[in-house]
Amino acid sequence: MHRIGEEKVTVMNQPYKRPPITEAVIEFRPKQPLDIRLISKAEAKFRKNYPLSQNFSTMGVRVNPAMQSADVHQEYVGHRLCTNDQTDILTITTASFAVARLAPYPGWDVFRKRAEEDWHQWKSIVGSHQLNRIGIRYINRIDIPVEPTKKIDLDEYLKCFPELPNDSFKALTHYAMQLVLPLEDNCQAIINTGSVPAPLLNHASFILDFDISREINLPQRDDEIWNLIDKIREYKNYIFEQCITDKARALFNE
Repeated sequence: MHRIGEEKVTVMNQPYKRPPITEAVIEFRPKQPLDIRLISKAEAKFRKNYPLSQNFSTMGVRVNPAMQSADVHQEYVGHRLCTNDQTDILTITTASFAVARLAPYPGWDVFRKRAEEDWHQWKSIVGSHQLNRIGIRYINRIDIPVEPTKKIDLDEYLKCFPELPNDSFKALTHYAMQLVLPLEDNCQAIINTGSVPAPLLNHASFILDFDISREINLPQRDDEIWNLIDKIREYKNYIFEQCITDKARALFNE
């Protein structure tokens, strides 16, 4: 396992003029499901900063062996709230509390500050609950310019993609790949990467999706919780930088 040294932190903190982040999420999951009445109370409080709200439901199937029948039902479990421009999102359910930001990404300091403020308001309503997962997720979309008659050499931009056995596989048009990596501090990283439809003309797009979390020996005090989140973010930055090349970095500074 790699330790994040000072030289790596310097690389991780390199600012980009146009970061490729399409969505950033900080999520907490309680050990026990919360009372739905507390969720409804919290939704009313958060509507001040998140005026757009919709119910969040899960689908389930009830099977009746005696009648040899089954029916599908929806269960109301919380709310998905967002700002008027729908870039700042808050999801509150009986099983999780998650703060998210869609592009354009305003930077870690701004995002973290909003998440921590919402977290404190959340706890003031639902109370303190033991956690069984703390994590962050960052979805990056890398848009690479292409010429119609030329192929992309992925290794010029990415270091995390399928290794093909020989030239006969050069016609690969799409791919999806997942890696699961243990990290220090009892953390784990799930990396999903693959090709996706490009939203820009004359471009090819690829996803680097990092879901980094900890589920054992979790801190319960707020200061320790946010110290862990900062550490997880450092892991995310380090892994991201290890997955891209200087040619990809140049795209983010155009």
